[in-house]
Amino acid sequence: MGVVISWTKAWSSSHDGSVFGGADLQNLQTNIEGHTHTGYATRNTGSFTNASLTAGVLTITHNLTLSTPYSLTVSIFNNSSQQITPDLITGAANSVAIDLSSYGTLSGTWGYTY
Repeated sequence: MGVVISWTKAWSSSHDGSVFGGADLQNLQTNIEGHTHTGYATRNTGSFTNASLTAGVLTITHNLTLSTPYSLTVSIFNNSSQQITPDLITGAANSVAIDLSSYGTLSGTWGYTY
């Protein structure tokens, strides 16, 4: 997927490809094309059973060292591959606690993505 960036900037009197302020357009284009995302763009998946819960809560350790406010999108799927809404999701720097207490004893294998 490409990124399109456009802007208007006055050219320098030298017309050598630089703009006022010293920005070199060729280097800027190279930097844009060579950019790599360093965040957590890859989705992680896993599965769990009722035995994985502690008092109805699933804790997933992700080691992403997130800063406050914690920003992690978690999806939970039941044993019928239906996405469900947990009672509560509590984020921390390196883990997330997902409260599934209202679902009672889970049957089969459930899954998650983050």
